This record gives sequence, structure tokens and C-alpha cells, in this order.
Amino acid sequence: AERIKAELVEEEFDSVRLGRLYGGSRVEADPVQSFFLASRCQLLHPDRWGGTQPAWLVTDFWFAQSLAYAEVLLEPAARDKHLADVANAAAGVVDATLVVWLDAPAAELQARVRSRGRDFESPVSESFLAELQAGYTRVLTDSSGPPLYRPQATKPDDLAEELLTVAQSIAG
Repeated sequence: AERIKAELVEEEFDSVRLGRLYGGSRVEADPVQSFFLASRCQLLHPDRWGGTQPAWLVTDFWFAQSLAYAEVLLEPAARDKHLADVANAAAGVVDATLVVWLDAPAAELQARVRSRGRDFESPVSESFLAELQAGYTRVLTDSSGPPLYRPQATKPDDLAEELLTVAQSIAG
């Protein structure tokens, strides 16, 4: 964000609820997705910038990423309702110019989660991450998905350079 003079917006989360969800309490699935949707609506609402939206905005989330989680965690009726809620809310937030998908094998994702050292994430299994990864694949590659970029670089410095090049080409 700093290198392209962008505003960074980081996602907020409820670690207590997430801990219960990751620990196996599926009753938390709908409240957690509703929390994230409401939070993302606030974080990406145009009024947040007082009518002067930054030229570049970088987030560590995609507004509709809960659709991937909904595929894995919610029953069909709740999933359909969540899909409608996301679609309705999308009209009131800043649109993504590009979603950068930093994909990796489920085992590597689990190692990254573990390396963060967050107690509430300790129950996250490789199989859950594989299911979630499949959900992301379906949602992000769907014809109604966002503009998508999948970087080729794997090392942080190379990735930063690649993304800087992409941002510069978008800006013209």
C-alpha cells in the first residue's frame, strides 16, 4: 500500500466467535458471516472518506469473500440468504478494481495460520482450508466474480514488485 501511496484498510474480526466456529460450533457460522458483512460494509463505505475517496485503496480482504465461507459453513437456506445480503450490500461499498488471489496448497495455508500464533485459529484444520480453498475457487472464478489477478511470484520482494507493476499498468 505504501509503495503505491494507497490507503490500507485491514479487516476486523471477532476472535471469540471465530474461535468457537473454528472449534466446531457451526451455530456461529451465520453470526460470524453476518459480522464480517456488516464490518466490511463500514470499512468500505464511501462516506468513510468524507466524499474524497483515495485514489488507491488496498485491503487484506475482498468484500464478498464470505461467499466462499458460506459455501463451506452455511446450510443451503442460510447460504442463499447470505448471498442475497451480500448482493444487496455490495451497492453501498467501494468496488474492487482488482482482487489479488494469493493462493497456496492447503498444507502451506495451515502452516501460515499456525505461524501467526493466534489461539483462536489453532483448531483450523488442513481439510477445512482445502474446503475453503475449493469455495474460493468456485466464487472467484465464477463469471460473476470480481476482476481477478493471480500473481506468479512467490517470494515477498518479488511479489511486491509484480503487484507494483500491475498497479502501475492499471493506473496508466
